[in-house]
Amino acid sequence: MPEAICAPSRASLLTGTRPDTNGITHSYVKIRELNPDILTLPQHFKNNGYETVFTGKIFHQGDADDRSWSRAPSKLKIKKAVPYALKENLDLRIANKKRVFAKYGEARTR
Repeated sequence: MPEAICAPSRASLLTGTRPDTNGITHSYVKIRELNPDILTLPQHFKNNGYETVFTGKIFHQGDADDRSWSRAPSKLKIKKAVPYALKENLDLRIANKKRVFAKYGEARTR
């Protein structure tokens, strides 16, 4: 079964395009680098009178995509939560992470 990768998944969700269409197949490419004129979902809302604001990770980490937002992101520091309460879920997360790293190598970390 194929694993989801962060940037391609987020780009697909936020643009309605597939990775093989938008060219984002790894996490080290920013959406506007390959698609300077693509319309994102928050950009569509912004263009139609809504205020679009974010905090945290909407696009891939470090990809703020200024055209999609009405103002700069919040600088609120959110305390990082423990990812899983059950040991078996944490073990599964670790195993999945190793499998994705083995398949995609360093590209999955960018």
